Amino acid sequence: MIRIGLKNRFSLLLLSESEHYFSDYSANYFPPKLKGYFSDQKKVLGRLIICSKSIMFDPENFRYPIIKLPFSKTIGMQTSGQSLFESGDCFKIVTTLVIEMKENNTIKPYTFNRFRGQHTFSLNYTSMSTFTSLVKQLYEIDSLTGAESKIKLRNLIQVQQEQILFDKTLIEEFSERIILESMGELVSPLVKTPGRILVTTQRIYFQPFIKIAGEINYKYNLDSIIRIEKRRHILQQIGLEIFMKDNNSVFFSFKNTSERDNIYDMLLNKTILKDLPRNIQKTMTMKWKHRLITNFEYLMYLNSLADRTINDITQYPVFPWVISDYSSETLELDNEKTFRDLSKPIGALNPERLAYFKQRYQEMPEPKFLYGTHYSTPGYVLYFLVRKMPECMLRLQNGKFDAPERMFHSIEETWNSVTTMQTDLKELIPEFFEGDGDFLYNLLGLDLGTRETTGIKLHDIVLPKWASSPKDFVRKNREALESEYVSQHLHEWIDLIFGFKQQGEEALKADNLFYYLTYEGAVDIEATTDLVKRESLEAQIREFGQTPKQLFSTPHVKRLSKQEAEKLSLNFELLIEEEEKKGQEILHLVNESNNENSNIPNENQDLENQNQNQNQNQIISEIPQEIAIKPEESHNLTNISCVMTIKPHREIVTKVCLSSDSNTLYSVSQDSTLKIYSLANKKQLRSVVLGDLTLSTCDLANNEKTVVVGSWDNSIYFYSSDYGRVSHNFTIHDDAISCLKVCGNQLLTGSWDATVKLWNLQSDFQGVERTPDADFIENESEVKCIDMDPVKGICVSGSSDGNINIWDLKSKIHTQTIYCHNDEITGIKLIHNGEWIVSCSKDGWFKVHEMNSTELLAVDTGDPLSCLDFDGLILITGNEKGTLQLWDLARGKEIKSFKNHHKSAINSVCLSKDKRTLITAAENICVWK
Repeated sequence: MIRIGLKNRFSLLLLSESEHYFSDYSANYFPPKLKGYFSDQKKVLGRLIICSKSIMFDPENFRYPIIKLPFSKTIGMQTSGQSLFESGDCFKIVTTLVIEMKENNTIKPYTFNRFRGQHTFSLNYTSMSTFTSLVKQLYEIDSLTGAESKIKLRNLIQVQQEQILFDKTLIEEFSERIILESMGELVSPLVKTPGRILVTTQRIYFQPFIKIAGEINYKYNLDSIIRIEKRRHILQQIGLEIFMKDNNSVFFSFKNTSERDNIYDMLLNKTILKDLPRNIQKTMTMKWKHRLITNFEYLMYLNSLADRTINDITQYPVFPWVISDYSSETLELDNEKTFRDLSKPIGALNPERLAYFKQRYQEMPEPKFLYGTHYSTPGYVLYFLVRKMPECMLRLQNGKFDAPERMFHSIEETWNSVTTMQTDLKELIPEFFEGDGDFLYNLLGLDLGTRETTGIKLHDIVLPKWASSPKDFVRKNREALESEYVSQHLHEWIDLIFGFKQQGEEALKADNLFYYLTYEGAVDIEATTDLVKRESLEAQIREFGQTPKQLFSTPHVKRLSKQEAEKLSLNFELLIEEEEKKGQEILHLVNESNNENSNIPNENQDLENQNQNQNQNQIISEIPQEIAIKPEESHNLTNISCVMTIKPHREIVTKVCLSSDSNTLYSVSQDSTLKIYSLANKKQLRSVVLGDLTLSTCDLANNEKTVVVGSWDNSIYFYSSDYGRVSHNFTIHDDAISCLKVCGNQLLTGSWDATVKLWNLQSDFQGVERTPDADFIENESEVKCIDMDPVKGICVSGSSDGNINIWDLKSKIHTQTIYCHNDEITGIKLIHNGEWIVSCSKDGWFKVHEMNSTELLAVDTGDPLSCLDFDGLILITGNEKGTLQLWDLARGKEIKSFKNHHKSAINSVCLSKDKRTLITAAENICVWK
């Protein structure tokens, strides 16, 4: 038993399920004249508490127990010997049951005294008529059954709450302006505290309708908030969780979804929180894949994303059993036999037990399920946490701990139970992997009982032989979670709990189907007007458990191995620091050279650019060779600078490409001209007009002697640089050509006519066969960008409706549509050997998807994006404001940004094959080294 703090003994955890607290009064209690009952005291001072199902009395002297007198066990009431509920000095109630709690201020199972006795109370500061009026209503409501009782109680609660106004004297500063006032409930494990929520320009206040917990109100500074998330509560979208800088959070629930959404939108749009980023953890899947965050961190993120939180014990974060060996002397983490099969749910680990579940499934009527017991319920959470949260267990178990034979006693015993018992499928909770393991100790000295079969008195948890202490157990369990075996298989468990195998046909195939009420959307509780049915549904949902919100509809990405991660990742922080040091040295030399060569003009720059030019935009090729950036220092794009600015076209440049030696630049423009420019000699080599309309795109054939150009006149042009003329032109689409790509002897084209076509090039690269090799018509709007990987045998397109389409080039079959962006896709590229698709859009986002449409990364850059390229590690984007940005793709983090195009959007970026030269095009063209 544990003696608790003396400040507050009564709490809402002492109420029964769905019981509502109304008010309390200073009172004297005159107990029945029974031996041993309150030590034969004649009068006891304390608080008389009125609830919807009982009267409770909390003595001021903590050596006496709190008593509860249920209305359901009440025989009669009267005041001062007169007729029932008439005014008088004393209130008398006769019951056949007295429940005692917290005697001597200790946490232990309640005592149920069954005797007929008269309990008498006198009020100290309140008139008896006020008290008896409320008691009469509650007693009569409790005696009713069905919907009538629920409706009358709801109306009484509503009247009471509407009369309680927010005490504005609690507002801390006079300068605070009230933005919104609402009613809601503060959610904590097994308790919902109703009250008023007030939002000001500086704080969120919560004032409970009841004043039983030391604080009369709660306040949260807006500048301490780092995140706000909509949450599900009892399978309804009515929750809101607010996260603070101190790693704490507060959880509110509201009457309905619209009220929740109203305060959510207001907080993010109308207060100082308007700049608070939404979906700030959208990069987590990519970070996890690249081993930039731990398995534990990623699972906590997925739980949060799926509306699971430690504030709501009905939706507590769920973690997997990862170890299957709890009997060995040592834990061998390099042995696969040590681990649980993460591709199977707990219920399918034992073939014999699974056969029983399947047979039962075949014989039961609809709605069918394999498991009537869930893997995460309030009972399971408190099974593990009873030593840490005993009062919650007493609330859940109606004042009792579970039978000692069923209580948490041994890790190995619990593992054996979840793999053999038909009614035990529990997974784990975060405490098994984080912290000091205090939940495994009986630190409170609770009397948890003695097992009759063995005579063992329950105390601390019996640990596996390989763990020397609870802290050591948690540490080794965490090591197992972060092990290479689990890292390579965790995605399989994610598919079961959060992914495409969670429900429906895939769940049945994976032996992962639970009772239908555990799934979101199975029943519309908000639309259920029958209060009895609604309360029954909510009780069932709490009892059966709640399946997390489904996060993935396709197989989850697999984590990279350590070797793969090391190969694909760079330590950008150190690299940037190193390269910036080099850049400082180079810039110093450049500036010295600029002083000597100040008369060198820079093409097509306004006065502002010329001023900036003194620092970074001079043509480095004009500087002595030993001063220029050396090739071996250029592999890292983080240190690039603009070394040349040219304006070859009269109008906006639409596309650029480079020769393999990076010496020759090809560009097309809205002025209908193709330009060829020598970067080595800094002079124009060719200028040719192709038709009368905008030239939208171009690419260089493999022989590097032919430029393929696309035009708004629905045609493609083949220009031979050797002969200085157009060798062929073909009308190949029914509308403007928007994009094209040359790969080997194939040409891929996209058009405003919503088609993508694949062409075979002639052997001399001077034209295409008259009939396309494939005509892909699955796009539903204009095609804006394309890419292809002939080795992987796939091509992709991005369209104006924000969708990505994928085709198999070998079978010529459309394989997938990814509904990706909310606006036109402006750039698309196949990366990592054709396994991923990176896209950017006018909606300001760039995203990375796997071929099966799994979203790995989504980053909101804040401005409309117009083009992209990729160097194998760094993503390069250009936006409509003329800003060039470099991104660490593994982290979804901006490395650097440059703004050298001041007048218009960057329409094209092109990285040289050696990754040392970058070209950007807008009204002018910038060359970066």
